[in-house]
Amino acid sequence: MARNKTIKILRTTRANLNTQKNANALIEGEPYLITDERRLAVGIGNNDYEDFAKKSEVDAKKSDNVSTNARIMGRKTAGSGVIEELTLSEVLDFIGSATQGDILYRGASSWARLPKGTDGQVLTLANGLPSWAAGGGGGSAMKYCMRTTDFVNNQQYFVDISGLSFSVEANKKYLLIIFILAVDNDYIFEDSASAYINIVMPTGNYSGVRFDRVQTNATHMVTFGHTSGDLIINTLANSTQYVYSKTMIGILSPTANGTVKLQAMASHSDLYGIAVKSGSYMILQEVIV
Repeated sequence: MARNKTIKILRTTRANLNTQKNANALIEGEPYLITDERRLAVGIGNNDYEDFAKKSEVDAKKSDNVSTNARIMGRKTAGSGVIEELTLSEVLDFIGSATQGDILYRGASSWARLPKGTDGQVLTLANGLPSWAAGGGGGSAMKYCMRTTDFVNNQQYFVDISGLSFSVEANKKYLLIIFILAVDNDYIFEDSASAYINIVMPTGNYSGVRFDRVQTNATHMVTFGHTSGDLIINTLANSTQYVYSKTMIGILSPTANGTVKLQAMASHSDLYGIAVKSGSYMILQEVIV
Protein backbone atom coordinates (compact mmCIF):
# COMPACT_ATOMS: atom_id res chain seq x y z
CA MET A 1 0.00 0.00 0.00
CA ALA A 2 1.66 3.21 -1.20
CA ARG A 3 1.70 5.91 1.45
CA ASN A 4 3.47 8.57 -0.65
CA LYS A 5 0.43 9.25 -2.80
CA THR A 6 -1.60 12.38 -2.25
CA ILE A 7 -5.29 11.75 -1.66
CA LYS A 8 -7.46 14.33 -3.32
CA ILE A 9 -10.96 14.87 -1.96
CA LEU A 10 -13.22 16.57 -4.45
CA ARG A 11 -15.43 19.31 -3.07
CA THR A 12 -19.00 19.30 -4.36
CA THR A 13 -22.57 19.83 -3.39
CA ARG A 14 -25.18 17.12 -3.11
CA ALA A 15 -26.92 18.41 -6.24
CA ASN A 16 -23.70 18.45 -8.28
CA LEU A 17 -22.71 15.00 -7.04
CA ASN A 18 -26.04 13.63 -8.22
CA THR A 19 -25.53 15.34 -11.58
CA GLN A 20 -22.12 13.66 -11.96
CA LYS A 21 -23.66 10.33 -11.02
CA ASN A 22 -26.32 10.68 -13.68
CA ALA A 23 -23.62 11.51 -16.22
CA ASN A 24 -21.62 8.40 -15.25
CA ALA A 25 -18.76 10.65 -14.20
CA LEU A 26 -18.03 9.10 -10.80
CA ILE A 27 -15.03 6.87 -10.18
CA GLU A 28 -15.00 3.89 -7.83
CA GLY A 29 -13.04 4.67 -4.68
CA GLU A 30 -12.91 8.43 -5.34
CA PRO A 31 -13.69 10.49 -2.23
CA TYR A 32 -16.00 13.47 -2.17
CA LEU A 33 -16.78 16.17 0.36
CA ILE A 34 -20.41 17.22 0.20
CA THR A 35 -19.91 20.78 1.36
CA ASP A 36 -23.54 21.77 1.85
CA GLU A 37 -24.04 18.86 4.24
CA ARG A 38 -20.52 18.61 5.68
CA ARG A 39 -20.27 14.88 5.05
CA LEU A 40 -18.02 12.54 3.10
CA ALA A 41 -18.97 10.17 0.28
CA VAL A 42 -17.10 7.69 -1.89
CA GLY A 43 -17.72 6.39 -5.40
CA ILE A 44 -18.83 2.75 -5.70
CA GLY A 45 -18.62 0.26 -8.53
CA ASN A 46 -21.98 0.86 -10.19
CA ASN A 47 -21.15 4.52 -10.96
CA ASP A 48 -22.93 5.61 -7.84
CA TYR A 49 -21.75 6.90 -4.50
CA GLU A 50 -22.29 6.07 -0.87
CA ASP A 51 -22.30 8.80 1.75
CA PHE A 52 -21.41 8.45 5.40
CA ALA A 53 -23.42 9.41 8.45
CA LYS A 54 -22.18 12.29 10.51
CA LYS A 55 -21.27 11.74 14.15
CA SER A 56 -24.26 13.75 15.30
CA GLU A 57 -26.55 11.47 13.32
CA VAL A 58 -24.95 8.35 14.74
CA ASP A 59 -25.21 9.68 18.27
CA ALA A 60 -28.84 10.63 17.74
CA LYS A 61 -29.68 7.23 16.32
CA LYS A 62 -28.20 5.49 19.33
CA SER A 63 -30.22 7.60 21.74
CA ASP A 64 -33.54 8.09 19.93
CA ASN A 65 -36.54 7.72 22.22
CA VAL A 66 -39.19 5.11 21.46
CA SER A 67 -42.72 6.38 20.91
CA THR A 68 -44.10 5.35 24.30
CA ASN A 69 -43.39 3.12 27.29
CA ALA A 70 -43.65 -0.69 27.39
CA ARG A 71 -42.08 -1.16 23.96
CA ILE A 72 -39.45 -3.62 22.75
CA MET A 73 -37.09 -2.99 19.83
CA GLY A 74 -37.05 -5.69 17.18
CA ARG A 75 -38.59 -6.44 13.82
CA LYS A 76 -42.08 -7.80 13.20
CA THR A 77 -42.29 -7.13 9.45
CA ALA A 78 -41.35 -10.07 7.24
CA GLY A 79 -37.91 -9.92 5.68
CA SER A 80 -34.87 -7.83 6.57
CA GLY A 81 -35.19 -4.15 7.34
CA VAL A 82 -35.01 -1.47 9.95
CA ILE A 83 -35.56 -1.95 13.66
CA GLU A 84 -39.19 -1.52 14.73
CA GLU A 85 -41.05 -1.00 17.98
CA LEU A 86 -42.97 -4.01 19.28
CA THR A 87 -45.38 -4.58 22.12
CA LEU A 88 -44.95 -7.54 24.46
CA SER A 89 -48.00 -9.16 22.87
CA GLU A 90 -46.39 -8.86 19.43
CA VAL A 91 -43.21 -10.46 20.75
CA LEU A 92 -45.18 -13.36 22.23
CA ASP A 93 -46.87 -13.83 18.88
CA PHE A 94 -43.49 -15.04 17.58
CA ILE A 95 -44.09 -18.24 19.55
CA GLY A 96 -46.83 -19.29 17.15
CA SER A 97 -50.52 -18.93 16.49
CA ALA A 98 -52.66 -18.75 19.61
CA THR A 99 -56.38 -18.74 20.32
CA GLN A 100 -58.46 -17.41 23.18
CA GLY A 101 -57.81 -19.39 26.36
CA ASP A 102 -54.33 -20.66 25.42
CA ILE A 103 -51.64 -20.56 28.13
CA LEU A 104 -48.00 -19.58 27.66
CA TYR A 105 -45.41 -21.35 29.84
CA ARG A 106 -41.66 -21.75 30.06
CA GLY A 107 -40.36 -25.11 28.89
CA ALA A 108 -36.92 -26.60 29.47
CA SER A 109 -35.17 -24.11 27.17
CA SER A 110 -37.84 -22.01 25.44
CA TRP A 111 -41.35 -20.67 25.75
CA ALA A 112 -44.22 -22.93 24.70
CA ARG A 113 -47.97 -22.70 24.24
CA LEU A 114 -50.51 -24.94 25.96
CA PRO A 115 -53.77 -25.00 23.97
CA LYS A 116 -56.87 -24.34 26.04
CA GLY A 117 -58.59 -27.31 27.61
CA THR A 118 -62.27 -28.20 27.68
CA ASP A 119 -64.94 -27.05 30.13
CA GLY A 120 -64.55 -28.68 33.53
CA GLN A 121 -60.87 -29.58 33.14
CA VAL A 122 -58.29 -28.37 35.67
CA LEU A 123 -54.65 -27.39 35.23
CA THR A 124 -52.13 -29.83 36.68
CA LEU A 125 -48.37 -30.45 36.58
CA ALA A 126 -46.55 -33.49 35.18
CA ASN A 127 -42.74 -33.49 35.41
CA GLY A 128 -42.85 -29.78 36.07
CA LEU A 129 -44.86 -28.96 32.94
CA PRO A 130 -48.52 -27.90 32.86
CA SER A 131 -51.24 -30.02 31.30
CA TRP A 132 -54.99 -30.43 31.46
CA ALA A 133 -56.76 -33.12 33.48
CA ALA A 134 -60.32 -34.05 34.36
CA GLY A 135 -61.72 -32.11 37.30
CA GLY A 136 -62.20 -33.96 40.56
CA GLY A 137 -64.02 -33.28 43.80
CA GLY A 138 -66.39 -30.45 44.55
CA GLY A 139 -69.64 -29.88 42.72
CA SER A 140 -71.96 -27.27 41.32
CA ALA A 141 -74.01 -24.69 43.16
CA MET A 142 -76.91 -26.02 45.19
CA LYS A 143 -80.41 -25.51 43.75
CA TYR A 144 -83.50 -25.14 45.89
CA CYS A 145 -87.24 -25.05 45.29
CA MET A 146 -90.12 -24.90 47.77
CA ARG A 147 -93.89 -24.70 47.85
CA THR A 148 -94.99 -21.42 49.42
CA THR A 149 -98.68 -22.32 49.25
CA ASP A 150 -100.61 -25.58 49.60
CA PHE A 151 -100.90 -27.66 46.43
CA VAL A 152 -104.17 -29.61 46.20
CA ASN A 153 -105.24 -32.29 43.72
CA ASN A 154 -108.71 -33.80 44.11
CA GLN A 155 -108.56 -35.92 40.95
CA GLN A 156 -107.78 -39.61 40.57
CA TYR A 157 -104.80 -39.11 38.30
CA PHE A 158 -101.30 -37.85 38.91
CA VAL A 159 -100.71 -34.11 38.50
CA ASP A 160 -97.31 -32.40 38.61
CA ILE A 161 -96.74 -30.59 41.89
CA SER A 162 -95.86 -27.20 40.47
CA GLY A 163 -92.66 -25.63 41.73
CA LEU A 164 -91.06 -28.92 42.78
CA SER A 165 -88.88 -29.98 39.83
CA PHE A 166 -85.31 -29.78 38.50
CA SER A 167 -83.63 -30.37 35.14
CA VAL A 168 -80.88 -33.00 35.23
CA GLU A 169 -78.31 -34.31 32.75
CA ALA A 170 -77.42 -37.82 31.71
CA ASN A 171 -74.56 -39.67 33.42
CA LYS A 172 -74.15 -37.12 36.19
CA LYS A 173 -74.70 -37.69 39.89
CA TYR A 174 -76.76 -35.41 42.09
CA LEU A 175 -77.42 -35.10 45.79
CA LEU A 176 -81.21 -34.88 45.96
CA ILE A 177 -83.02 -34.02 49.19
CA ILE A 178 -86.81 -34.12 49.30
CA PHE A 179 -89.04 -33.03 52.17
CA ILE A 180 -92.77 -33.52 51.71
CA LEU A 181 -95.56 -32.78 54.15
CA ALA A 182 -98.77 -34.29 52.77
CA VAL A 183 -102.32 -34.31 54.12
CA ASP A 184 -104.91 -36.80 52.89
CA ASN A 185 -108.14 -34.82 53.11
CA ASP A 186 -110.13 -37.84 51.94
CA TYR A 187 -110.12 -39.20 55.47
CA ILE A 188 -113.11 -36.88 55.97
CA PHE A 189 -114.88 -38.55 53.08
CA GLU A 190 -113.95 -42.16 53.68
CA ASP A 191 -111.61 -43.78 56.18
CA SER A 192 -110.43 -46.37 53.66
CA ALA A 193 -109.21 -43.73 51.20
CA SER A 194 -105.58 -43.33 50.16
CA ALA A 195 -103.62 -40.53 48.52
CA TYR A 196 -100.39 -40.80 46.59
CA ILE A 197 -97.26 -38.91 45.62
CA ASN A 198 -94.78 -40.35 43.15
CA ILE A 199 -91.42 -39.32 41.79
CA VAL A 200 -90.85 -38.95 38.04
CA MET A 201 -87.35 -38.83 36.60
CA PRO A 202 -85.31 -39.91 33.56
CA THR A 203 -84.02 -43.47 33.34
CA GLY A 204 -81.63 -44.22 36.17
CA ASN A 205 -82.14 -44.53 39.90
CA TYR A 206 -82.42 -42.58 43.14
CA SER A 207 -80.98 -44.34 46.20
CA GLY A 208 -80.32 -43.33 49.78
CA VAL A 209 -82.14 -43.17 53.11
CA ARG A 210 -85.45 -41.65 54.13
CA PHE A 211 -87.07 -40.52 57.36
CA ASP A 212 -90.83 -41.11 57.64
CA ARG A 213 -93.24 -39.68 60.15
CA VAL A 214 -96.95 -40.15 60.51
CA GLN A 215 -99.17 -38.65 63.16
CA THR A 216 -98.74 -40.29 66.61
CA ASN A 217 -95.84 -42.47 65.34
CA ALA A 218 -92.18 -42.02 66.21
CA THR A 219 -89.66 -41.08 63.53
CA HIS A 220 -87.91 -44.04 61.95
CA MET A 221 -85.33 -44.47 59.20
CA VAL A 222 -85.46 -46.92 56.30
CA THR A 223 -83.36 -47.28 53.18
CA PHE A 224 -84.85 -46.72 49.73
CA GLY A 225 -84.17 -47.21 46.04
CA HIS A 226 -86.50 -45.79 43.38
CA THR A 227 -86.94 -45.58 39.64
CA SER A 228 -89.28 -43.32 37.70
CA GLY A 229 -92.95 -43.79 38.57
CA ASP A 230 -92.38 -45.29 42.02
CA LEU A 231 -94.75 -44.24 44.80
CA ILE A 232 -92.93 -42.46 47.57
CA ILE A 233 -95.95 -41.60 49.73
CA ASN A 234 -99.11 -43.60 50.34
CA THR A 235 -101.09 -41.72 52.98
CA LEU A 236 -103.65 -43.91 54.68
CA ALA A 237 -106.79 -42.09 55.76
CA ASN A 238 -108.27 -42.80 59.17
CA SER A 239 -109.55 -40.82 62.06
CA THR A 240 -106.25 -40.66 63.94
CA GLN A 241 -103.54 -40.84 61.31
CA TYR A 242 -103.73 -38.70 58.18
CA VAL A 243 -100.69 -36.35 58.16
CA TYR A 244 -97.57 -37.78 56.53
CA SER A 245 -94.08 -36.28 56.29
CA LYS A 246 -91.09 -37.73 54.49
CA THR A 247 -87.47 -36.63 54.23
CA MET A 248 -85.39 -38.39 51.59
CA ILE A 249 -81.63 -37.98 51.20
CA GLY A 250 -79.95 -39.82 48.36
CA ILE A 251 -77.97 -39.83 45.14
CA LEU A 252 -79.82 -39.39 41.86
CA SER A 253 -78.04 -41.05 38.91
CA PRO A 254 -79.92 -40.32 35.65
CA THR A 255 -78.82 -42.05 32.46
CA ALA A 256 -80.70 -39.61 30.21
CA ASN A 257 -81.39 -35.88 30.16
CA GLY A 258 -84.72 -34.86 31.60
CA THR A 259 -86.62 -33.58 34.61
CA VAL A 260 -86.98 -34.93 38.12
CA LYS A 261 -90.30 -33.91 39.63
CA LEU A 262 -93.06 -34.93 42.04
CA GLN A 263 -96.71 -35.72 41.26
CA ALA A 264 -99.78 -36.10 43.47
CA MET A 265 -103.04 -38.06 43.07
CA ALA A 266 -106.17 -38.28 45.22
CA SER A 267 -108.12 -41.44 45.90
CA HIS A 268 -111.50 -39.86 45.14
CA SER A 269 -112.63 -37.30 42.60
CA ASP A 270 -114.24 -34.95 45.08
CA LEU A 271 -113.61 -31.64 46.73
CA TYR A 272 -111.14 -33.04 49.27
CA GLY A 273 -108.19 -34.84 47.68
CA ILE A 274 -104.55 -34.63 48.71
CA ALA A 275 -102.76 -31.48 49.84
CA VAL A 276 -98.99 -30.98 49.62
CA LYS A 277 -98.42 -28.40 52.30
CA SER A 278 -96.56 -25.13 52.03
CA GLY A 279 -92.94 -25.57 53.08
CA SER A 280 -92.42 -28.83 51.17
CA TYR A 281 -89.14 -28.51 49.29
CA MET A 282 -86.46 -30.14 47.13
CA ILE A 283 -82.69 -29.51 47.08
CA LEU A 284 -80.43 -30.59 44.22
CA GLN A 285 -76.65 -30.36 43.88
CA GLU A 286 -74.39 -32.00 41.31
CA VAL A 287 -71.58 -34.00 42.90
CA ILE A 288 -68.32 -35.18 41.32
CA VAL A 289 -66.83 -38.42 42.54
